[in-house]
Amino acid sequence: MTPRTLELRLEQFDEPVGLLRSIDDGGTQFSYTAQYLDRPDKLPVSLALPLRPEQFGDPETRAFFDNLLPENDQLKQVMEREGLEPTALVQFHVFPPERVR
Repeated sequence: MTPRTLELRLEQFDEPVGLLRSIDDGGTQFSYTAQYLDRPDKLPVSLALPLRPEQFGDPETRAFFDNLLPENDQLKQVMEREGLEPTALVQFHVFPPERVR
C-alpha cells in the first residue's frame, strides 16, 4: 500500500489544521499541524483527539474518522446532489508529498 497524506481543513481556517496519513502497515495516523497548534483560537476537531503535537495512532484515528461520511444510500445521494464521482472523495483531498509541510 502506498502511504498517502490528506490535509484536514476546517472552513474557518485558511491553512490545514491537521494531517491524516495512511501508513505502510495499512493503519492510519492523525496529527495537528504546528501552525494550527500555535493559533490562539485553536480547538480540537474532536474530544477524542485533544490538541497535542504528538501523532495519534491507528485506534484513536479510526475511532473518529471512520464514521464521518454517510454510508450506502445516503452517501450515494450526497454525491449525486453535489455532482461528484465515486473517486472524488479521495481525488480532491490527496496531496502530493511536496504539498505537505
